[in-house]
Amino acid sequence: MNKNCIFGVAVLLLCFVSCTKDKYYATDELVEVDFPEYPDSISGKPISVGINKDLYAACNYKDLVIYFSYSSPLVHVMNAKNDSVIAEFGEVGHSKVEFEEIPNSCYFRKNQKGDLIMCFRESLNTKRINLTSTLSQSKCVLEKNVKNIHVGMNLSTFWLTDSNRVEYLPYGFEGDARDYVNSASRIDVYKGKECKSYSAYPSILSNENGIDNELYMACLEMSPDLTKCIELPFFQDRFTIVDLKKGKTIGVKPKKESDDYFESLHSLSKEDVRSKLKLQIVNYALSDSYIFIWHNGKISITDPDAEEQIPNNPEMRIFDWSGNFITSVILKGKIICFTYNEVANAIYAVDVEGNTVRYDLSKIL
Repeated sequence: MNKNCIFGVAVLLLCFVSCTKDKYYATDELVEVDFPEYPDSISGKPISVGINKDLYAACNYKDLVIYFSYSSPLVHVMNAKNDSVIAEFGEVGHSKVEFEEIPNSCYFRKNQKGDLIMCFRESLNTKRINLTSTLSQSKCVLEKNVKNIHVGMNLSTFWLTDSNRVEYLPYGFEGDARDYVNSASRIDVYKGKECKSYSAYPSILSNENGIDNELYMACLEMSPDLTKCIELPFFQDRFTIVDLKKGKTIGVKPKKESDDYFESLHSLSKEDVRSKLKLQIVNYALSDSYIFIWHNGKISITDPDAEEQIPNNPEMRIFDWSGNFITSVILKGKIICFTYNEVANAIYAVDVEGNTVRYDLSKIL
């Protein structure tokens, strides 16, 4: 075989490889999972933590569990070692220690002194509460309000240091909305003046009937150690991990889902697509070791009683940060939010009656 023929074959092979790669969802690695049809179930134990509030969200860090309320105080910090509340603070207002809006999550880092800092993302800034000083002084102590470089409700900014940050631009955030020019979601990682971008969608499925707005609806969250982040679409049965240290993306999806998932939606009418789209990811919790995803996949967004169905006996899918599937478990009961605390090795949840409930995972993890 002469050199021209060899070169021609190489070009054909290269074209074949590039053409066979999924043009709608392409990550550096892809993990396909066979999920169990009937996961085991566990019962929760009601606990009394002294919060008789309208709780609606929760998160965790090390030996802390944080609950969020609709009314003041907005933030409740609990020690998972003995299930005792150690701090409560926060009101909606305009002073430095008040919140622009009701918070529903936070992330943590330490300052140069080693104090533990709670970071709350707001539309115009990142509020940094010095939790170490808050506990010692029995009042909310603000360390700093960091003004985000980019502002607006369509952008999520995770402040890491004064010169490093992670920004998430969701689907559709590009230019003037009147131009109807949509773009794929993007994760921008800034280190000083350098920026590296990640996206799992080399091209997007744009459709005039508007299904793309629902299809690509997602959120981004960072791991507790701030070395990884995860993009969680609400109506896709898949998610994407971005390992910031290794600089790579990992996609996770069911084996049963075919590679033409996006293509199969393109030719359907808006009504058919809406009936086909199921609410996949309801909520999530992240620890240093695990990813917990409250999975649904049964309720269509067109179901009139979807809100009543969702809390019933939710399924929790558990993964590690390499995308490997660990197990699934059904939580018996009706819950509205949850988090996982690695120190207690337990899921802390709030049920529909406003009670705090703990699910022991010592026999599972």
